[in-house]
Amino acid sequence: MAEFRNFSIYYVVPDPAILKVGDYFRVVCQLEYQGEFYTTAKIYAAIGTRGVGFNEILASQVTISVGPNATWWGYVTGLYILITSAIAPGTNYDLYAKLINIPGADLYSYKDNIITIAAPVEPTFQNFAIGEYIKV
Repeated sequence: MAEFRNFSIYYVVPDPAILKVGDYFRVVCQLEYQGEFYTTAKIYAAIGTRGVGFNEILASQVTISVGPNATWWGYVTGLYILITSAIAPGTNYDLYAKLINIPGADLYSYKDNIITIAAPVEPTFQNFAIGEYIKV
């Protein structure tokens, strides 16, 4: 029988994260498993805002394989979420991850106010001058 327990967001890199569009946000989760070889479990993680529910803005998922284990065995695995322009700068965002496609209920973990999206920086130039003139 396949059993999963103690699923949580282990750490995020960086923590707290100040990200910009085009960055990848790394989420690392931990879990414990015992049972036969299992190949269809998925970790799904989303960035958004948590209130009564969770308003997902960006998400990613990865399929994991575990086992076989006769006793409880710990696993650490992760995934990346691409930061796109769908997310607004200057706002603090929350993170959640869930373990899905497993026997029984999905397992959830949350981290609040873990991500800030930096405003884009416009390139600027200053002190431009012609140093010397070369006749060709």
